[in-house]
Amino acid sequence: MPLSHIFVSKHRKVIFTSNLVIQDITNIPLVSGSYFVKWRLKNGEPSAGQTDKLQIKDHGVVWNEYITTSTEIIINKHHVLSPCDWKLEIYQEQPGVGSVPIGSLLINLSEYATSGPITKRFLLDECKFNSFIKIAIQMTQVAGSEEYTVPPMVKAQRLPDNPMATCNNHGPDAQDDPSLP
Repeated sequence: MPLSHIFVSKHRKVIFTSNLVIQDITNIPLVSGSYFVKWRLKNGEPSAGQTDKLQIKDHGVVWNEYITTSTEIIINKHHVLSPCDWKLEIYQEQPGVGSVPIGSLLINLSEYATSGPITKRFLLDECKFNSFIKIAIQMTQVAGSEEYTVPPMVKAQRLPDNPMATCNNHGPDAQDDPSLP
C-alpha cells in the first residue's frame, strides 16, 4: 500500500481483485528474436512482473500470461475512481545486442472497474511499427464503498478484439469479447 493511502479514510478506499491477461502481440514485421513484457501496476500487490521470453512465430508472440492482483483505488472528492495505471513495456531480446524496447502501453484500470470481463487489442505507444497487444481485464470489487462512478474510457487506440473490424458498431466484430480465455 502506498504511503499516500495511509491517510485516506476507509470509506474512500475500494479494493478490487484484478484478473489481467497479457495474451499476445501481433503485427511485428521482424522474423527473429525473443520478446517479453515487463509490467508495473500502481496500487497493486504484486506491483510488478515480467512474462516469459518467447520466440516470434508468424509475426507474433503468444504469452497468455495470467496476473491476479489485489488493487486499491481511491474515490476522489467528485466520487470518481482515481487513476490506477498499469504500465506495460514490450522488449525484443537479440543475441549480442541485449533487450531493445519496441513499444509500451499505459492502461487506466479504473476505467474498467464496472465493465465486467473485457478483451481488447491496443495499438502500442512509442512503437516504430503498428503492433497490437491483446489484453483481457476483469475487475471484481471485494471491499469498500460502491458509491462511485468510473472515469470514461479515453484511450484513443482502444480497438475491438478483431483489429481489422470497422468501428461502426455493426456486426459481431465491432463488439467486445465478453469472456476471459
